[in-house]
Amino acid sequence: MFPGPVRSRHPLLRVLPPLALLLCVPLAGCAPGAGSASTSASASGSASVPAGSAAERAVRRAVAAWSAAPPERLGAIPLEDWSYEVSSVREDGVRAFARAELRYRLTGYDAAPAGSARELELARQDGSGGPGGPGGSWTVVADRPAPGAPPQLWDQGPVTVERGVHALVLGGAGQSSDSLSVIAAEADKAVPAASAAWPRPWAGRVVVLVPGSLDAMAALLGRPADEYRGLGAVTTGRTGAGPAPADRVVINPEGYGQLSAEGRQVILTHETTHVATRAATTAKTPLWLSEGFADWAAYRGSGRSAAEVAPASGRGGGRGGRADRHVVTWRPRRP
Repeated sequence: MFPGPVRSRHPLLRVLPPLALLLCVPLAGCAPGAGSASTSASASGSASVPAGSAAERAVRRAVAAWSAAPPERLGAIPLEDWSYEVSSVREDGVRAFARAELRYRLTGYDAAPAGSARELELARQDGSGGPGGPGGSWTVVADRPAPGAPPQLWDQGPVTVERGVHALVLGGAGQSSDSLSVIAAEADKAVPAASAAWPRPWAGRVVVLVPGSLDAMAALLGRPADEYRGLGAVTTGRTGAGPAPADRVVINPEGYGQLSAEGRQVILTHETTHVATRAATTAKTPLWLSEGFADWAAYRGSGRSAAEVAPASGRGGGRGGRADRHVVTWRPRRP
């Protein structure tokens, strides 16, 4: 997905390293862990194909034909500018492996393409000649995250899409349309709340990813699950002005589900405020300022404090669980 810093809604306000933009919808049968391990083992004895050779051109043609349009199973996702840019090719007998960058946009949301590092496996169908040789016909048979790269949401299973007035919600495997519709409605309230707090122009819309589990969320972010346990959501994006893929608010279904309706709205408004202020945020922006402003936007007009909202989730005012502490600790930090 898009490379850039991640703004983390962690109680300790840690800043995570850069990672690729996440959007998430996978090829059927692609288990990220098993697929990557299998690829590394099978490609280990392969030979590099020279750039510009007939063999490499044949693989590039096969990839271009295969990726001319998004897969039909992703038809509900508003995708455009879908393409794979091949960077290198390796050959192992009747198989070839291509490293490529998947580029795409979410229609109406991404001002610039999102990216994802992929590895494609191709098979020669007729078994004659060498790669790209006489009668050599290549077909893409597998598409998975490149070794060490995070998966896309669709790599984890079927993706369900729900649209709000201001929000696009993409749910991972196991997420129901009903639960995603509720989140879309919450996002539709969060966007105008962020706009009311932030005086500068912004897109006025938000993309929300709802993975199937905490482990699935951690895989998308390329971090250990323990870093997100008990948290409600995080926001990923590229700081600074200029065209960029839309920020993604990534929900932890376990932590988010422990909160009351009011607590969920506070979390989603806070994260949406980060999306609204992206262009004005740089690597030098103090965390106390960016987090404090998002806190203020989330609680303004509610008439309630963080300490009052947290008990509504039934966890003892932030003392009984990290999901509550996530809410309670949202307050301005002083330098």
